[in-house]
Amino acid sequence: MTMNAMQTIRIQIEKAPNGSIFTMNDFYGIAVSNNIKQCLSRLIKEGVLNRISRGIYQKPKYIPIIHRYASANPELVVQALVRENGWSIIPSGNAALNILGLDTQIPTQLVYISSGPNRRYVFGNVSIEFLHRSNKEIGPFSEKTALVIQALKALGPERILDWHIEQIKNQLTDNDKITIRKESRFAFKWMQPFLMRIAEGKYNG
Repeated sequence: MTMNAMQTIRIQIEKAPNGSIFTMNDFYGIAVSNNIKQCLSRLIKEGVLNRISRGIYQKPKYIPIIHRYASANPELVVQALVRENGWSIIPSGNAALNILGLDTQIPTQLVYISSGPNRRYVFGNVSIEFLHRSNKEIGPFSEKTALVIQALKALGPERILDWHIEQIKNQLTDNDKITIRKESRFAFKWMQPFLMRIAEGKYNG
């Protein structure tokens, strides 16, 4: 472990906001893998970082009003894991419904479909699961099209009502609708009529 590597890693962490999440890959190129691990272990002992799960680290964030440190933000953990692995991900199931305003219940488990392998991470009372899925669900779709596909899949063809279609349309821009119309041909056959209804808009083209 070189002092230059330690200083570089320490400075990078110091510049990041409190509560930031890191993985080994965030320090890629600073030193060889074993040296980075040694640096991170030392910073954990110093209290500069917390290890919240295997290979996942948090810069502590103290909240004075409640006199305690904040738990790791699950969304930041997800973003760090995506940076680490280079996956394409989309919120799945109830999470997709929640984002599009189709369900107000906050999911107790974060589930994402992923271009990578099946993985599950647990820290505290939080569970994050990545489920590998085919290109029929992930691509070649824009992020918004893929999100809508996941919401429709969570509802199922027998449960999709007119108000669902209208609610989704209200969350989309005209450009989103144009993209969904173009990309609908790559989706599941049963879903294509619903996507075309969602893509209806006041745009030209």
